[in-house]
Amino acid sequence: MGRVEPFPDVPSREPTPRTAPQAKWSVVTGAALGHRFEVMASPRIEIRFCPKCRWHTRATWLAQELFTTFGDAPPDGLGEIALVPAAVGVFEVRVDGEVVFARAASGRFPEPKELKQAIRDRCFPGRPLGHSDERG
Repeated sequence: MGRVEPFPDVPSREPTPRTAPQAKWSVVTGAALGHRFEVMASPRIEIRFCPKCRWHTRATWLAQELFTTFGDAPPDGLGEIALVPAAVGVFEVRVDGEVVFARAASGRFPEPKELKQAIRDRCFPGRPLGHSDERG
């Protein structure tokens, strides 16, 4: 029986330049697989949650809400939404490393409307949110 190569040589693809001046780009290499791909690093949303508290469902629901609202391709949308397991009792949302909502400070979970408005105001000023902009 012939020798089987576990990871065949895959030609790498150089990243293509983008027109968004505010975007921060990095190239991630999957060395074991020989793949290269681009990752849009900004704006990066982190939803940090306590898995022991079983808050992963709430975290994924908020991530889905943010993808629905800001899911356009960069630079018009978010670069990344990350779900990050954290310490016991933690539930916070960060934009490019800066905390925009912390359950510890507010004593409650964020409402999707207020979270969308905070992210819009920081990352996409002037962008309409439709019914999420209505006062009520």
